[in-house]
Amino acid sequence: MENRRSIRTFQKRLLNDQAIDIIEQETERLAAATGPFGHRVRPVLTFLEKGRSEKGMRIGTYGVIHHPQAFLGAVVVNTPEGVMDLGYLFEQTMLALTSHGLGTCWLGGLFNRKLFSELADAGKEEIIPAVTPLGYPADKQDLPDRLMRRLSKSDQRKPFDQLFFVGSFSRPLSPEKAGIWADPLRMVRLGPSASNHQPWRILLDADGSRAHLYLRLTPGYSGNKLGFELQRVDAGIAMAHLELAFREDGIEGSWVFSDPGKGVLDENTAYVGTFVLPDENGANH
Repeated sequence: MENRRSIRTFQKRLLNDQAIDIIEQETERLAAATGPFGHRVRPVLTFLEKGRSEKGMRIGTYGVIHHPQAFLGAVVVNTPEGVMDLGYLFEQTMLALTSHGLGTCWLGGLFNRKLFSELADAGKEEIIPAVTPLGYPADKQDLPDRLMRRLSKSDQRKPFDQLFFVGSFSRPLSPEKAGIWADPLRMVRLGPSASNHQPWRILLDADGSRAHLYLRLTPGYSGNKLGFELQRVDAGIAMAHLELAFREDGIEGSWVFSDPGKGVLDENTAYVGTFVLPDENGANH
């Protein structure tokens, strides 16, 4: 989570057999996994030859991605919960691929969605919210990529106390007072998000046993006009980062879905779910 960054420029060399095996294995794991809301996704993986898919279709990314060797996407049912499960599951796959030295980049709007839907034979009630290019990261990202990172402010993050709260939204939380939650919340803060809007907000219970995740949709954001709310993907990414960070420390929390009724920041903020830590007996409540 700390090392992954968006790669838009790849080496021109072909993927070797080991890398192809890794991609195929992670794609199989993605297909077999279930998100916290109970949805599964159907991956669509295509390796490229001279910029075209295995079916001869040219992959369009509007000049944003250079020299990819493959693309991976996933089909999911077009519901808010389905889109969040997609974000949760796909981010874990992206992190696994990153750990093997492969470059990835979340593409939510800048890809040919119609083409990928045809490749995946997506139904009327299904969508492909995002895809990632795959390949070996170039040693140096080119000028368009650097400009894209600058324009999207990819290397900037909102302050910790603007994203996380304790007890109520009137009480910002500092890393120093976050206790066991400090590192997992830091991993949420580092998560990728559409146009780097960082729409996640987390409210801790005063006793530190639960974290309530909220999604603050950006008013008028074009990505939420694609036939689904693209920022729902970001909520799933936040869920994955929080859960994985605790798991890294040997703590297995769980997600429950019961609005605590603690209010919201504004009319654009909606409750998503609650992450619960185990008690001293290992039970989650």
